[in-house]
Amino acid sequence: MKRPFLAPKQRAFTLIELLAVIAIIAVLAALLFPVFGRARKSAQSAQCMSNLRQLGTALTRMQSEQGGKITVHYINLTSGVEETWIQVLVNQGYLAAKDVTRIALCPALPDSRNMGWNYCCYGLNHLKAMTNNSDPPTGMVRNEQVNILTVDQYANAVILADSVERPDWDVARQWAWVGIGTGGDGGIVHARHNGKANLFFLDGHIEAMSPTQISTLQKAYPNIYGQAPLEYAEEAIKPDGRASMKTIP
Repeated sequence: MKRPFLAPKQRAFTLIELLAVIAIIAVLAALLFPVFGRARKSAQSAQCMSNLRQLGTALTRMQSEQGGKITVHYINLTSGVEETWIQVLVNQGYLAAKDVTRIALCPALPDSRNMGWNYCCYGLNHLKAMTNNSDPPTGMVRNEQVNILTVDQYANAVILADSVERPDWDVARQWAWVGIGTGGDGGIVHARHNGKANLFFLDGHIEAMSPTQISTLQKAYPNIYGQAPLEYAEEAIKPDGRASMKTIP
């Protein structure tokens, strides 16, 4: 006669063992979460650089087809039409309208509040040389074009940068202009990628630089940049959407 099969007696976890497992999981999570956070920020910075490259390429196409000139601001006082540089790129066929929201919105700033032609995550830099060579207004039309061929040392001239609106303006997080040592028309550099800002230079290369590095670059090339104190915002944004602005003398 066969003996009946008896399943082995199952042993339950004790409370101490269960707490030990939970503690180990908590420790692993504490170790891994910062790694995942850094990886996410690195991915955001890489996507941001891709956005800047596409915008910078569009500006390069414009200047190559217009004798070195790019339109940075267009106003027709008769019709009331006003266009920012990114809107000009679309209207003149250098950017597809359907791509603007995707390209102009930095993944590190997912809030698209007030997203529009004036509210771009990337600011066109008001280079000193560009400002000094702007075409004057004509009658009721202000077609502000600048000749970037007048700028020396392309490899050191920032034309686009991560930007944010000044905290003493509205509560929008984005702004389409920026000023490195000059008036940015409301926009300042935003160090939103691990304390650094992504910058597109006129020679086509992109760098991530800290505010201190940007200030050093600005002071090293007075013929390219204005020499006013560098205004910038840190990575964090206050709950009301305003940037926390600092200044490097």
